[in-house]
Amino acid sequence: MDPVQSDPGCHAKTAIAEALQKIGSPEAESVFLRGVHYVQMEPVFGGREDAAVSLRGVCGLALAQCGHPRAVWELAELLADGEASARTAAAARSVTPGGSRPFHSCASRCSSGTRMPASWQSGFSALLHLSPEASLPFVAGYLGDRREAVAEAAAISLGESRLPEAFAPLSDWWREPPPSALRPACLLAFALLRSAQALEVVFEAVRSAPVRDALAAVRALATYPTIPSSGREPSRRQKSARAGKCERQSDAPFRWSGVETRDEMDLSARNP
Repeated sequence: MDPVQSDPGCHAKTAIAEALQKIGSPEAESVFLRGVHYVQMEPVFGGREDAAVSLRGVCGLALAQCGHPRAVWELAELLADGEASARTAAAARSVTPGGSRPFHSCASRCSSGTRMPASWQSGFSALLHLSPEASLPFVAGYLGDRREAVAEAAAISLGESRLPEAFAPLSDWWREPPPSALRPACLLAFALLRSAQALEVVFEAVRSAPVRDALAAVRALATYPTIPSSGREPSRRQKSARAGKCERQSDAPFRWSGVETRDEMDLSARNP
């Protein structure tokens, strides 16, 4: 029976896998092991397309949830999937600490071939979850990548990991400094780390960095539910001088004066 004719779009098989996943039956593990490798190429305008991407993602998640001994290995291999959405799904689910084999598999997949920006970030995040100690230098090495999207993905992944050890490579990168287009990503990564020393870098940018970096620092602080305390604040003279500068930035998304001078917002008065 031709699967393309009997189940176009792979919808039935995906629905079955989702139902088995909800039931949580151990007998379904063999189905998931087959499904995580299943490929169904179907004709589309201009060529052929894999319709089993969602099925592979569902089966990978199911293996992880049922604690199958091959779950980490299968998810690591799924990161090499030819479809970006499958790689992203695998990365989001590769949160079980594993040994060196899945780590090296993920690392080799991240470092080979062309990847979409979202896939790079998902791959980096998966590595930092699978083996934080081993993967941190690997991911940090991409901060200097000539492809801005890759360098940005590495920075954001390091920030989202909230690993204390991620501060050092981000700090070194900030002092180099990175290209102007990547400085907002670096500030956002510091904010995402949620550590006191990383947050101080963001506040220092608010106080004394060039206008564009200061604006990026304010946006990075917006990732907090409430604005944390910096421990220090700019003097009134510094506020006035920077407000005047930002008012002249016609292409800025918003004016610093609107943040600082409207009601004289005091960052240090807000609770973390």
